[in-house]
Amino acid sequence: MVEASGTGSLSTVNATSGVQAGYNWQAANWVFGAEVDSESLRLHASNNVTSAYAGTTIPFTTSTSIGTDWLFTARGRLGWTATPQLLLYATGGLALSRITVTNAFQDSAGAVPAASSSSSDRAGWTVGGDAEWMFAPHWTIRAEYLYIDLGHISTTANVTDPTGLPVSPLTSSFHFTTQIARAGINYKF
Repeated sequence: MVEASGTGSLSTVNATSGVQAGYNWQAANWVFGAEVDSESLRLHASNNVTSAYAGTTIPFTTSTSIGTDWLFTARGRLGWTATPQLLLYATGGLALSRITVTNAFQDSAGAVPAASSSSSDRAGWTVGGDAEWMFAPHWTIRAEYLYIDLGHISTTANVTDPTGLPVSPLTSSFHFTTQIARAGINYKF
C-alpha cells in the first residue's frame, strides 16, 4: 500500500531573525501589552522512503517535504515586574505563515511518476513566556520562548499505472508545529 509508506515526523533546526513592535501599560507591578512581530523563519524538512508493494519485492519510493519562509504573530502580553528592572510575562495570540507541502512517487514497475504540491497561508495560535531586563534607560534585553501551532495541511498525488488507470492516491498530511527560542534588544519610547 502506497498510502502508509512514509509515516512519521519531520524536524529541522534553524536560526531566525526579525523585527517587533508593541505597547505596554503598567498598573502597580502588573504590565499589560500588545505586540506584533515579523520574521524570517526558514524551516524546511524532507523525507524519502523506499518500500515494496505488499507481497512483492517491487520497490517504490515516496518523497515528502514541508517548508515555510516567514512568520508573523500578533500577541497579548501579561506580565509582572519582579524588580524595577526585570519583567516576567506570558504571551499568546495569532500566528500566520505560508506553508508549502510537496510529495512525489516513482517505482520500477511501470507506474507513471506522480507529484503534487500545496501552498497556503495558514492561521494558527501561539503561546509562550519571556523575561525582559532593563539594562539602561529606555533599553531592554529579552529572552523569549514561543510554541506555535499552524494546524493541518496536505497534498495528494494520483498514482496511475502505465495505461492511466488509478493505482493509489499518495496523500502527504502534516500537523505543523514549531518551537522558537529567541533573544532581542528593545528600545522603549
